[in-house]
Amino acid sequence: MSTHSPKYGGGYNRVEVPILKGVPAADPSEVQSGVLHEIVGLVDRALRNGDDNTLDLELDQLVISLYELTAEEQKLVIGQSS
Repeated sequence: MSTHSPKYGGGYNRVEVPILKGVPAADPSEVQSGVLHEIVGLVDRALRNGDDNTLDLELDQLVISLYELTAEEQKLVIGQSS
């Protein structure tokens, strides 16, 4: 989502309705609470630490596991070429 959202001063992204409509979302009721807590913790750390590629990669991997993406889809998400 951050890739497609407009960037604003201070390094934050503005998430707008048209962008959200195009983003598939996992059903939170089907996600284990421990995974949700881990996501929230990583997001909190990312907010406190600023740009941290390690945290971004951890979040990507966690979300990839929720969506059960194929190897090719994973490459697209984390920005690796085929």
